[in-house]
Amino acid sequence: ADYQEGASHVLSVIHEILAHHRQLESKWHAKKIKLHQRLALRLFQEDVKQVLDWLEKHGEVFLRKNVGIGRNLQKSRAYQKSHETFEGVVQNTYTNAEKLLAAAEELAQTGECNADDIYSVARELESHISSFARRVEQRRHVLELAVLFYSHVEELGNWFSELKSELVSEEVSETYEGAERLVEQFST
Repeated sequence: ADYQEGASHVLSVIHEILAHHRQLESKWHAKKIKLHQRLALRLFQEDVKQVLDWLEKHGEVFLRKNVGIGRNLQKSRAYQKSHETFEGVVQNTYTNAEKLLAAAEELAQTGECNADDIYSVARELESHISSFARRVEQRRHVLELAVLFYSHVEELGNWFSELKSELVSEEVSETYEGAERLVEQFST
């Protein structure tokens, strides 16, 4: 009887220990998930911060420093080439931002993180990127127009020089046919 009573008590204590163990494991698992969620959110926020920092320290600085369009075709083309190089570099930032926005959607859908926190950070990133991209595009357009303008100025200058040299000519025809030939030269 004492043996039965002792065995029953030991079994009861083992069940109690197992129940506490399951409780601890459940709490540990919940805390582990919460920690994983916070880590995922922090990593996401840090990656977004790096993109925004690059925009601020490099992208915005480039756009602020490079506002000129040049005073001639060569300078305008040099600005355009510099801007094209910059756009090649900034493309990497756009790609990173797109990946982060996709990751934000994924993180929000999994329920691992607070969706409102993620969407808030994602909206801020998207807003900065779209504003920056719009200004980069505007700068490219202005430079294209400047190159086009100076190309036309150069073409008109060349045409004017040719016309001027033709008009300076003191060639006079003695015959009607000769005069028509000279007039024909001005028509072409």
